[in-house]
Amino acid sequence: MTVNLRIVDNFLPSGDYHQIKEHLIDKPDIPFNFYEGKVYGKDANKNLQDSHMCHAFYHLNRFPAEPTASQYMGLMLPIIGRCRVLAIHRIKCNLELHGGSEPYASEYHVDWQNEEDIKSNMQAAIYYVNTNNGYTEFKDGEEVRKVESVANRMVFFDAELSHRGVSATDTRYRCVINFNWFTWSNYYKFDQNFDTYY
Repeated sequence: MTVNLRIVDNFLPSGDYHQIKEHLIDKPDIPFNFYEGKVYGKDANKNLQDSHMCHAFYHLNRFPAEPTASQYMGLMLPIIGRCRVLAIHRIKCNLELHGGSEPYASEYHVDWQNEEDIKSNMQAAIYYVNTNNGYTEFKDGEEVRKVESVANRMVFFDAELSHRGVSATDTRYRCVINFNWFTWSNYYKFDQNFDTYY
């Protein structure tokens, strides 16, 4: 069994990447909320590193609730446009501050699972804003695949694939943007080979 991922380095043109990085971490002007626990819907454990900061760019709540969108949603348009997005469920930025010399791995989780356990075909992606020694682990059965945090890298995967984040120890922060959406992008055709993808 293979963990199906598509990793694309230098995903955005330099100007678009630096604009996102500037607003999020270089000269931050975007507000973040503090959350105990790294995984939504699960209580924080006793480890003091089990917390993070989050900014929700967009979240489509369950109907009939109205979707919520941040005034900074425009920063995401270069990514949305490149991925040929049909519908968005959620876009959020996770900012994890330095938590000590030992890395902390969050619990494995999936981004989408419904009560009926019916396949949704929702897609997911993670955009890495800064380079650090933290990483993401993806798990399918017994197989685990590691994706390192490299600035301007995008990894595409099925929203029902189990994964977890592992904290950085060599920088003050680890910043990623998570996407849950439906697209008709070729990035999700995991069984096809593309010269620019691997």
